[in-house]
Amino acid sequence: MSVGVLIKQQRDLLNLTLEEIADQMMAVMNRDTLTRHDVWRWQEDEVTPRYWLPALAQVLRSTSKCSGPRPGDSEPDKQPQPATPKSLAELTQTTPTQ
Repeated sequence: MSVGVLIKQQRDLLNLTLEEIADQMMAVMNRDTLTRHDVWRWQEDEVTPRYWLPALAQVLRSTSKCSGPRPGDSEPDKQPQPATPKSLAELTQTTPTQ
């Protein structure tokens, strides 16, 4: 499964826009150099987000340390469940550079 497919699946499950993902990732990484177009390019598998993968995994709630609802989430039974926790974490270690 490609990074782009994972982004699209999680974005749909969490009902996030490309801009919301970019904004949240910039907050996680304490940088201001990411745009919704960058996220779109990753989703379309035009570019691999190697540097940004840890932040992407955190924003999409798919880090290897997260196996369920995050602390502070209300009513976890009513929230959509993200893809398997290892999916983006595995990609951070196996994605070839472009």
